[in-house]
Amino acid sequence: MPRYVLLRILRGFLTLLAVVAVTFALGRATCDPVALLLPQGATVEDVLAMRARLGLDQPMLTQFGRYLSEIAQGEFGTSLVYNRPALDLILERLPATLRLGLTSFLLAIMVGVPLGVLAATGRGSGFDRFVRDVSLALQSLPSFFIGILGILLFGVTLRWLPTFGDATPSHYVLPVVTMTLLPLALILRLVRASLLDVLSEDYVRTAHAKGLHRAWVVVRHALRNALIPVVTVLGLQLASLIGGSVVIETVFAWPGVGSLAVEAIAGRDFPIVQAVVLLSSAAFVLINLLVDLSYALLDPRVEVTQ
Repeated sequence: MPRYVLLRILRGFLTLLAVVAVTFALGRATCDPVALLLPQGATVEDVLAMRARLGLDQPMLTQFGRYLSEIAQGEFGTSLVYNRPALDLILERLPATLRLGLTSFLLAIMVGVPLGVLAATGRGSGFDRFVRDVSLALQSLPSFFIGILGILLFGVTLRWLPTFGDATPSHYVLPVVTMTLLPLALILRLVRASLLDVLSEDYVRTAHAKGLHRAWVVVRHALRNALIPVVTVLGLQLASLIGGSVVIETVFAWPGVGSLAVEAIAGRDFPIVQAVVLLSSAAFVLINLLVDLSYALLDPRVEVTQ
């Protein structure tokens, strides 16, 4: 186990290094930020002075080495637009993103898992068919379409709910519901399919033959072993909280990291873009490791190997 963890950490480090290199190269290859920061009438001397001040006049490898050194010291550069440390800007927006993402994540679990269990135990019933059809429809609709539809119906037409910002609890309703629907449908279908496979196992039939209550057999014996693929999906959903809320935050003008990333991309503010991508990648690497280690806790038959 310790050797496995060390190897995974090493692989994660190499993955993050590759992400940093690709993001760094793309950020400087797509556009020269100096052209966006200076007015149209700027002279050549102004352009050269600005490039020197930002360190863009140095060779690419020198810039990359300096950036790696800054990351090792916990610095992610200075925003070209806001003239503030990129990490400070992200940390200011992070609580709003976590409030939105964690609320949606927990709501999807609390609704999706019970509905998936009920659908699996009532296979072929009207409720099962209804749940399958609704979840398939929710997975087919893009989140931005659901968000815009919710704004038009509940914000513009009925005027029941606010459509942007996070000032009051009512501001959370539309973005939270919109962000919950897709993972809810995914969790529901996965729980149902996984539980149906487990319910056909011999040990489940043996538990029924012993006269154990059906609910006890489902929850105690079947559901725990059916959760391994569900945990994998939950880990991916949790890891995508930082970068995966870009669409929702943009649609509802939510003041989070996602909307900050969109603004940074539009303004070619590559220090912020690089920091957001790196933090999102680090979250994926860490949570994937925790998910892999959780398999052995859910099912002792699972062996953690390389």
